[in-house]
Amino acid sequence: MELKRSIELFIIKDGTHLLMSKRGPMKHSAGKFAVPGGHIDWNTQLDRWETYAECAVREATEELGAQLGEAVAIAFQTDKVSVGAVVDDVRPSASPPVHYLHIALIIDIPGDIEPDYAALDAHEHVDLGWHLIQEVGTLTKSQLYPPHFQQICAFLNGDHRYGQVESLQ
Repeated sequence: MELKRSIELFIIKDGTHLLMSKRGPMKHSAGKFAVPGGHIDWNTQLDRWETYAECAVREATEELGAQLGEAVAIAFQTDKVSVGAVVDDVRPSASPPVHYLHIALIIDIPGDIEPDYAALDAHEHVDLGWHLIQEVGTLTKSQLYPPHFQQICAFLNGDHRYGQVESLQ
């Protein structure tokens, strides 16, 4: 069974809003609420796996635009990133079977930064936007992408630690 790691970006604006969307029509669990993120890739130029920071910046830039990618990079440089819940997601019935580790990164950004809505890929995200954190807690388990449900519960309960991102690699 193949092991894959993914980074889930819990991007927080002004401490009050979480960036979320519904998963696009071509994604597993299409239509479920989720946070942006993606797989940690092999860096062929450096002949090694991406770090969590490199993956987070790449995913934010690819999915949300250059301005948000830069904000994520700055957050890593200024200790505005914390590690949230890590969810073990085994899919034996997938073809081929796969085992995911979903790693939540909580990233604080300034309030004046927005995604590049015009550049969004409709296959990745539908209805991307900022959601009040207290309202995120009212979403039901059936409305959320399953691995993110556990991560959102942990996040809402304050289960995250600043300054420990690189130590998990």
